[in-house]
Amino acid sequence: MIIKPPGKTIYDYFGPETIEKLPLVTVKKNTVIIPCEAQEVLELYYIVSGNVDAYIYKKNGQKYLCDSLGPHDFVGKFSQMRNHNTFGELVAKTSCRMLRLTDMQTQLFNNIGFYLFFQEKITDRVYRMFKNCLVRKSFSNRELLAYHFLNFSDSTGLIRESDPYICLRADISARQFYYNIKQMTDEGLICREKDGLRILDYDALREIAADISTYMTNDGRLPYP
Repeated sequence: MIIKPPGKTIYDYFGPETIEKLPLVTVKKNTVIIPCEAQEVLELYYIVSGNVDAYIYKKNGQKYLCDSLGPHDFVGKFSQMRNHNTFGELVAKTSCRMLRLTDMQTQLFNNIGFYLFFQEKITDRVYRMFKNCLVRKSFSNRELLAYHFLNFSDSTGLIRESDPYICLRADISARQFYYNIKQMTDEGLICREKDGLRILDYDALREIAADISTYMTNDGRLPYP
């Protein structure tokens, strides 16, 4: 018996005749793909290109950024599949192209290989969200900002993400954000430019973010000496 290696995309499980039956949806940047309100029909999408952010609304109306998704991730209100609504909202961070799987879920899940692939992707997503939550609770605001600045910066050191978005990503208040920005600016680690923040001292930021980076690499070491 020949055992095929597990696939990495939906195209590894279905041929063109099946894929062509799935509507290809294009959404613009900042479009709400999945609302926070409960859905009568649970929508399910597969991201072909683009990026999607997942937000959770708090009781006071505030929201926090709990996950970011990209190509080959699945998008849907998965909490409602467990008969619970966490008031999650999915918003297109960039323009996106997605396959709409909603009307063919049953047929698609009859393919056991694809069903296991779907479950693995969702499990990985839950684990990533859990790990990000632990990071927010376990490290200082200074460490969190250094880590996100390094991840958000382009090859020239420029960070184009807006201040509010970085606050959501790091789950810190605007007050704490600007307090740390001032400190890092005074220390010569970063500077403010017209197009965003710029990293001036990569080595210093890497040292500040070292424990988080170690923790996130998943190499089995504890993030502390």
